Amino acid sequence: MAITTDCQIDATGCATVGHGLYWAGGCVSYSVAKDGSELRGISYDQVQALADDAVAQWMDAECSGGGQPGLSARSTGPAQCRDAGFNASGGNVNLIVLRDDDWFYSNGDEILAFTTVSYDTRDGHVVDADIEINSEFANITTGDDGVVDDLASILTHEFGHFFGLAHVSVDAATMSGDNDPGDTLKRSLDDDDIAGICAIYPPGSADERCDDTPYKGFDEGCLPDEEPPVMSGGYRGMNHAVICYSPHRRVGVGIQA
Repeated sequence: MAITTDCQIDATGCATVGHGLYWAGGCVSYSVAKDGSELRGISYDQVQALADDAVAQWMDAECSGGGQPGLSARSTGPAQCRDAGFNASGGNVNLIVLRDDDWFYSNGDEILAFTTVSYDTRDGHVVDADIEINSEFANITTGDDGVVDDLASILTHEFGHFFGLAHVSVDAATMSGDNDPGDTLKRSLDDDDIAGICAIYPPGSADERCDDTPYKGFDEGCLPDEEPPVMSGGYRGMNHAVICYSPHRRVGVGIQA
């Protein structure tokens, strides 16, 4: 469950109040920044392929009662910018970007990635989400040889946040908040991850008329407002989701080295 008010938790660390975060109708699109990571020698095509594979892990999960999550996520192709944020007054893009020289979050050498979720405080439905990868300080790698900070694992984890999940205390889960150099286990989902995504998007719940257009239209230039906006009706830009799905526990929305 995601918390859109003061967090109250039970003995297991799970929230007892608030709304769960979700994409309305299980429909969402995403775009990878066009320039990949020059610093790490990672092309746009490599990032795009790994992002698509990460999304497929969540969409194709086999729910315990049969069927797959009621979730539809589609790539809209390359984004022409690197600006994460929610634009309340114009078009948006759900961005995936590797930051080579502008990582501005605290503990820069400890955080591998950060996902920002903007949502409607009245019911928890998400209006924008952006995934930022710390290629400036983290040694981001692709492939199966010479693995350090595995991009496939990072993306699969961050898309869990993107779809509405929190960190968990299950060590084997993709949504565990820690990541060891050389680890590739988070590329594939654990039963706990699958239970979470199937709870948010039960099989058969997807809207057949799925409209994955970002809030107020697609804008590949993704120019956010200068300040995080607060809109009438409860939309809040740049709110960091505080999410809990029993026995899930929110530690943060970044993944730590």
